[in-house]
Amino acid sequence: MEVLGILAFALAGAMDAARSRLDLFGIGTAAILTAIGGGVLRDVLLGVEPPIGLLTAWYFVASLVIAAIVVFWYPRLCRFDMPVQFCDAVGLAMFTITGATRAMEHGTPVYVAGIIGMINAVGGGLMREVLVMRVPTVLHKEIYALPAFGGGIFVGLGFTLHLSPEVVAVVTVQMVVIVRMLAVVRKWNLPTARIPQTRNAPLRERRPDPVPSGLALHRQEDVERTLEMFPVLPGRQVIGQRTAQHPHGNRVALGAMPQAQPRRTGRPYDGRPRMTK
Repeated sequence: MEVLGILAFALAGAMDAARSRLDLFGIGTAAILTAIGGGVLRDVLLGVEPPIGLLTAWYFVASLVIAAIVVFWYPRLCRFDMPVQFCDAVGLAMFTITGATRAMEHGTPVYVAGIIGMINAVGGGLMREVLVMRVPTVLHKEIYALPAFGGGIFVGLGFTLHLSPEVVAVVTVQMVVIVRMLAVVRKWNLPTARIPQTRNAPLRERRPDPVPSGLALHRQEDVERTLEMFPVLPGRQVIGQRTAQHPHGNRVALGAMPQAQPRRTGRPYDGRPRMTK
């Protein structure tokens, strides 16, 4: 089960890193963190020294091989988004069973086994998303950690009641995979806090970081960040200094302030920029 979990999570981590435009080294690092990060956290919490994930070389080799496959065949793998999600759900279930079983073997209570199983399942994904500077998905949308916690509790109860490990494993895999795939297909999310809005001061989202000026756009990451923040400027004239080619074919201005179109007054427009109130 741990082998299947390693392979499934390495594929999911490599695909996410490639989607974030990392290079070969970054994709390999993300695949390794996703594959063994949860197991390392599990062993640290259980007091296992050194962690088992650091003692086996094939974890790193398998993760790097999958990272290379993703780098060279990423456009083709993007067509199979749902199979990748299914592999991620299978890895979630496998790591849940492994973590909860290891916790029960160390004499922990059932609820601790559920927590350890959940950490083993989602810990690698948390590390990967922190690596790409993104808020972990498990913390703000999609039901992801909850099936792992429930599966860990079920494994702990089966261990306490001396049920057949094979039966417990099969039921846990089915339960976790079904709940996770239903959450993906039906877009299930946990409820969030409702922030009240006052009548005079409407709630506004946090503004992004200031965009560097046209003369300061020397680095490629600055240009890409500006393109993401201002993809197109339709219907406006731009007092421009530089323009860049958008990935979808539209040219946008960088480091320039948009200027509104002049008000129509009936006389022909002479091409000079005019400000309106």
